[in-house]
Amino acid sequence: MKTIVVDCKGHLKGRLASVVAKQLLKGQHIVLVRCEEANVSGSFFRNKILFMQYLHKTMRHNPARGHVHYRAPSMMIYKAVRGMLPHKSTRGQEALKRLKVFDGVPPKYQKVKRMVIPDALRVLNLKAESKYTRLGDLASQVGWKYAGIISKLEKERLAKSKAYYYRKQKAIKMHAIQLRKYRRKGMNKVRDALIQIKKAEMIKKDPEAAKRFAEKKAKRQAEKAAKKARKAYRKKILEKVAAKKGPKKLSKKEQKRAERKAKKAAKEAKKKDAKKDAKKDQKKVQKKVEKKVEKKGAKKGPKNVPKKVAKKAPKAVAASKPAPKKTVKA
Repeated sequence: MKTIVVDCKGHLKGRLASVVAKQLLKGQHIVLVRCEEANVSGSFFRNKILFMQYLHKTMRHNPARGHVHYRAPSMMIYKAVRGMLPHKSTRGQEALKRLKVFDGVPPKYQKVKRMVIPDALRVLNLKAESKYTRLGDLASQVGWKYAGIISKLEKERLAKSKAYYYRKQKAIKMHAIQLRKYRRKGMNKVRDALIQIKKAEMIKKDPEAAKRFAEKKAKRQAEKAAKKARKAYRKKILEKVAAKKGPKKLSKKEQKRAERKAKKAAKEAKKKDAKKDAKKDQKKVQKKVEKKVEKKGAKKGPKNVPKKVAKKAPKAVAASKPAPKKTVKA
């Protein structure tokens, strides 16, 4: 059989235990979760006194042997279920093996659907005025030391589940929108195809039908154009009325929004100006550097040429030139 996970929040301990015991005997596997959130009828003070009296119950000749007083809320519910089963017989022992009990929600059962038992709910079984006690509060007063740890883990779990829920809802909405679009596209294609087939059949039977279809199309287009013209005319009139009335008085919230938008726009404009100035400065620096490099190159001559070669080079050039002819006077 499939295991049933029950969330104990808002359930009365005794009624919950009786329903669970009956189902266990039938062969159902049950997991009880968040046992610290279960309730007991009666005020906190009364239940604490009763529990303190119960703690005095022991075996006289050997106290270690009898009356194990469980302090954890999960074990309190376990003991209540055990008291409603024939736990000394094999049938009762097998039934108890099918029960699992936890404080908080372990990671294994965090993504499993948790059920509720309506017959055991406090809201349906207790009057609105009557007092009740949370089992976790009672247990922490009696000697249970893990209330703080479990509350911390529960907060983390709830935050994660909330984030997951919002993500899931968003995905479902997006999926629904896409489905609608695809359906519309598909339906429109089918509809258009059927209309064209009908038109073709009509034209075959009656050749003047084509003229009628063309006239109807022209009418529709004219109506659309008239609608657009009306909308544009209304818009112009509204703008004129607004201009006469003057600027609309903004509420405080709208004023704050406008101020925020103006501040954002000013910041963005400053950033853009700063970027432009930085680019201009970079260009100026680059030009200065290029000019300096050109001047140095002109003074020093060609780069990477040794001094000896640079000295010899002009002589070689002069030798290669043809010698000028000497003129002799008569």
